[in-house]
Amino acid sequence: MTKDVRRLMWLRAGLRDGSAQRIRVEAQLSQGELAASAGVSRAAVSSWEQLRRSPRGPAALRYARLLQQLTAQHTPAQERPSA
Repeated sequence: MTKDVRRLMWLRAGLRDGSAQRIRVEAQLSQGELAASAGVSRAAVSSWEQLRRSPRGPAALRYARLLQQLTAQHTPAQERPSA
């Protein structure tokens, strides 16, 4: 399994359990701010967080990388998820 596939699995699980949104909120970022960093629309992030759509392709990978970077910045090393 490639690193990208693991990253997407982590992202989709985080969207389903709400942890992706919690990561964003704990980092004090709006949907629009995170969307701009990921190169997608605010509506896309909203749709993903509300489980109306599933992120795909390069946008999904950028979004997952950003969330993982935020996790690394706000979580002690021993508690960080691996992907």
